[in-house]
Amino acid sequence: MKNIINIYTLFFIGLLLLNACNEESSFNELDELSMSIDKIETSYIIGDEKVESLYVSGMLKDETIASEEHMAQLIQDHERLYKNNVRLKYSGYDVAVFKSGTCSTSRITIKLDCEDSGNSSSVSGWSGDSFEDSNGNIWLVFCACNHSQFTNYGFHGYAVLQISDVNYLAEDLDQIHLYLDNEDSSNSNNIYIDGVSQGQNSTILYPTKITANTHLYWIYYPQSSSGSFYFPKSFASSYGVLGDFNNNYAGYIYSDDEDYNNDNYDVLNNTTYNPSGFSNIYSSTANTKFYITQILNGVAQ
Repeated sequence: MKNIINIYTLFFIGLLLLNACNEESSFNELDELSMSIDKIETSYIIGDEKVESLYVSGMLKDETIASEEHMAQLIQDHERLYKNNVRLKYSGYDVAVFKSGTCSTSRITIKLDCEDSGNSSSVSGWSGDSFEDSNGNIWLVFCACNHSQFTNYGFHGYAVLQISDVNYLAEDLDQIHLYLDNEDSSNSNNIYIDGVSQGQNSTILYPTKITANTHLYWIYYPQSSSGSFYFPKSFASSYGVLGDFNNNYAGYIYSDDEDYNNDNYDVLNNTTYNPSGFSNIYSSTANTKFYITQILNGVAQ
């Protein structure tokens, strides 16, 4: 009798241990799954309801940064895509400048769907035709041109948007890749060419590319004492380039990017992550600030 009781007791204990192991296994699997899901991003679909609110003074904004592992994988994935993708030169133009008034070539507009909750995007000073809309989203407006029209400037380094292949290394220029982690939920990023929507995932401006997030590529012209002191004016009498020539940060566009697990990054020449020396060109942390200088009749203002 005692032996029978002991057998039943052992059997019961075994069932408890087996159940505990199964529960622990299930928990670990769920835990690993939850850890592997870093961000869930969705694109806007017609009919979606988007609730967007602006920042109010005193509001507490909880902004977090994505893990280094996630960001490293993000960079690796995009670099692989960049090497394999077929780039299309847009209508004979390979760069673009910030549009201001008349543009004799083509108008390129990039919509940045910024953070929906407590959005603090802003535009200050001269920004050309680029603007912040009533929901705090940023619209970058450019005028297409060719990088061969530009050269190093004698007083300051500056950058123009890259919209096609440029052999920048052969010309002693630099390439800056700015990645903006835009709003995660029902994202409405877009590209417009002369007012016509291209939608997300269009390669028309590659390597610059808009998905639910934004990849902006810039060709950077370093300052050179032997460089020119004037800018081209054949395609527009007034436009803007990326860079704070007056060192007062007066003209800028500030994009309040995604608050949750933000994975903004910048890369120089596809090799150097988070490069230094460009603080008067742009600022890229959990949000992005573009510094802009107006060029008027070939002269920096």
